[in-house]
Amino acid sequence: MKAIILAAGRGSRMCQLTEDQPKCLTQLAGKSLLEWQQEALKAAGVKEIVVVGGYRHEDLKGDFQVCENKRWTETNMVRSLCEVSEILESEEAIISYSDIVFNSKHAKNLMNNDAEIAVSYDQLWLNLWSLRFIDPLSDAETFKSKNGILVEIGAKTDLLDSIQGQYMGLLKITPIGWKKITSFLRAL
Repeated sequence: MKAIILAAGRGSRMCQLTEDQPKCLTQLAGKSLLEWQQEALKAAGVKEIVVVGGYRHEDLKGDFQVCENKRWTETNMVRSLCEVSEILESEEAIISYSDIVFNSKHAKNLMNNDAEIAVSYDQLWLNLWSLRFIDPLSDAETFKSKNGILVEIGAKTDLLDSIQGQYMGLLKITPIGWKKITSFLRAL
């Protein structure tokens, strides 16, 4: 299984930390976020990693392939995923935002999930959000599932009851799942 790390954006909320480097190269406890991710993915059994860069993509060097989203300033993560559509059409892949840190067990759980699209989320999100924000609901988004199926994600809310967790920025897509996503995108 391959992993795709989406690292095209500027990371402007990180201010000076990303002035001279992509956000995935930001240091945490002596290693870059990208190094933390590579270690977790390899420990989970991922053999090949592809990083989709944009902002300062030329700074991305390591034991991975780099693809470029040349339109990173005007597009989003879905466009970055489309840059590696050939991979997603042919094999399962773990997809990760580039500015997160996760444990190998999160990637293993996704790899062992047989869903066409599987999403990792944090049910204990409120503790972390309370450390980050005076009002955790100012940044939190809806996340609702029913019988193991995600039914709502990403809307602003003022109700804790509409948040069963927060998306972690880590998912798995199978070729069938990618085909459904691209069909949906074409219909928009």
